[in-house]
Amino acid sequence: MSLKVLSIQEFLTSHILLLGGLVLITIGLLRGAMVLNIIGIWAFALGLCLGLGSTLKKFAAKQSKS
Repeated sequence: MSLKVLSIQEFLTSHILLLGGLVLITIGLLRGAMVLNIIGIWAFALGLCLGLGSTLKKFAAKQSKS
């Protein structure tokens, strides 16, 4: 079983959203800006959904073949 699950584009998109969300949440907490916290939470959640959704879909397809 190979270790490559996500394509380069999926990997970059999900990780940029994850890191960007964490940065926005941190800045929002330091400045007390609730809007940055909300945007950061949504970006983080979207990064998780994109990364885990693609990964689980590919794992499910591999399991159904065998």
